[in-house]
Amino acid sequence: MKRPFLLLTCTLISLWCVAQYDHQEFLDESMALVSNEFDAKYYREVTPDFDQYQVRVFYKEGKLRMTGTYSDPQLTLMNGQFTYYYEIG
Repeated sequence: MKRPFLLLTCTLISLWCVAQYDHQEFLDESMALVSNEFDAKYYREVTPDFDQYQVRVFYKEGKLRMTGTYSDPQLTLMNGQFTYYYEIG
């Protein structure tokens, strides 16, 4: 009886961890949302972290452009330090 319960618990925990995965959004040169990858210059990954949202923006080629934290899901209230990086490194 303990074995099925343990298996179910492990499965639910692993599904919960997958549900915390970042979502990706595509952005144009003015950092506005675009609907597809072809019109994008950047993309961002948003990770919920309790009551905050960790954001990483990347150049389309995959190099990091910016990291920061927002207080709201609409990503309008910046919270704390934001770090920007040049495309050349």
